[in-house]
Amino acid sequence: MWTLCGECDEDDRFALAADRVITEEQYEEGHSNSGAQIGVHQAELIALRLNHAIKMGWVDDYKKQYEADTKDAEFQYPFDVENVQAFADFCHDSGGFEIC
Repeated sequence: MWTLCGECDEDDRFALAADRVITEEQYEEGHSNSGAQIGVHQAELIALRLNHAIKMGWVDDYKKQYEADTKDAEFQYPFDVENVQAFADFCHDSGGFEIC
């Protein structure tokens, strides 16, 4: 998600929408479930970017790369487009959320 919603540079697929959606601090706090707050505007932008990435096929591309990189890994989190879509829908409908 940091790639889509964090800091972007001119080589990024989201260079035209280079405004950060989440801060680096929110990103880091999200990994520790420390209660990072994602506001309504941020949640809506996350949903828009995820839906765009799905539509453009970037999520499918990521899935293929993820599976190739982790196929021999002892522990692998499952990844599929449906989960990304479900999270995008959640973000859209959430009114903002807390990562706990």
